[in-house]
Amino acid sequence: MIHYNNELTGCVAIYSVLRSCKKISVAKAMLIAPICFQDNLIKYITRYTMLSINDLITRRPEYFFNFNDRFISFFSLSINAIMILKEMGLVEIDRENRLSLISGVKENLFTQELGMRMKNIISAGEKVSLLLDESEANLYIQLRVRL
Repeated sequence: MIHYNNELTGCVAIYSVLRSCKKISVAKAMLIAPICFQDNLIKYITRYTMLSINDLITRRPEYFFNFNDRFISFFSLSINAIMILKEMGLVEIDRENRLSLISGVKENLFTQELGMRMKNIISAGEKVSLLLDESEANLYIQLRVRL
């Protein structure tokens, strides 16, 4: 059985977002898989411009009804993807629990040759990074993540 959402897909999603924002907190990185693993949401954000996560939730609330369930479902996958990227020497985690790309790493490590789904996730990386450009508290509240 092929797992559609797996650690490789998580690595690609996190890496794609990091290419745009350069540094992100682990708390924000944990939100990437639940966003990027919803194909309709990724297709939507690559076509349209959003001002904020609140703007996106207001425009398309149906994409966020079960966000907390997705967050919980992908929690260990997200942690594993972060640790895989770290062990591969692609990212580092600083003392303030922020992820950043290690300098000298090839910019386009994950190419769009991995398939259409990966191409969509890679293409959405910059827009996802813009959506995450808010405080962690606000993002978790807006997305109704229960810790």
